[in-house]
Amino acid sequence: MDNESYPLYRRCNNGHTVNVSGHSMSNQRIVPYCPFLSAKYNCHINMEVCSSIKAIKYIFKYVYKGGDRAVMEINADEIQLHLDSRYIGASEAACHIFRFPMHSESPNVVRLSVHLPEQQSIIFNPDNDAEQIQNQADKAVSTLMSFFKANAAYPAQAGTLTYQEFPSQFVWRQKEKAWRPRRRTGFAIGRMYSIPPLAGEVFFLRMLLTVVPGPKSFEDMRTWHGRVYEDFRGTCLARGLLEDDHEWQY
Repeated sequence: MDNESYPLYRRCNNGHTVNVSGHSMSNQRIVPYCPFLSAKYNCHINMEVCSSIKAIKYIFKYVYKGGDRAVMEINADEIQLHLDSRYIGASEAACHIFRFPMHSESPNVVRLSVHLPEQQSIIFNPDNDAEQIQNQADKAVSTLMSFFKANAAYPAQAGTLTYQEFPSQFVWRQKEKAWRPRRRTGFAIGRMYSIPPLAGEVFFLRMLLTVVPGPKSFEDMRTWHGRVYEDFRGTCLARGLLEDDHEWQY
């Protein structure tokens, strides 16, 4: 592996060469492939080793980029018209015609917001007056705020789940802005947004959300053994999630 965790294939020179279009090709020019898959599906299949998130993102870029595109410039009556055209090959067109699935992801990944009290994200029109913006802010409900409400409404089912485990038993209803118990058989993974340690209290809140099951409020997150701490950092220290210089104090 190189410094960015991409694979460096060996490609030994075993002395065998093949003449391709007048050029001599050795084993060092062969793209990594799996002979079993090529024989089974009777087509050319490249193989890549994914050992890091960078390599996975590299492959997914090609999954989501869509068809090949080209920008054409047409001059007509001294007016330049730009057309953004999309190229669809024969194989992709056949898959669309026969309604074959182009790609799939499993399991589902649910994004979970993390924020301090009264600091949830809201969307508003800057042209609205202050009263309308305040009404939108009062109605703004995040996945974290609804998580606290669901723990209070379903204590038996949600009391043993942490924030990131919540989507495995509950479904997020975007229109209702609420969590509902999962009725159908299925599975989802909860992923909290990454927060750097320099972010301060919100970083310690995220740390607590990974270990505290069934909290009903931000105050519950700051409670440990019956004591309500002033901040989330102090709660993390009390729970042993952080270390300080207390052992050097005499």
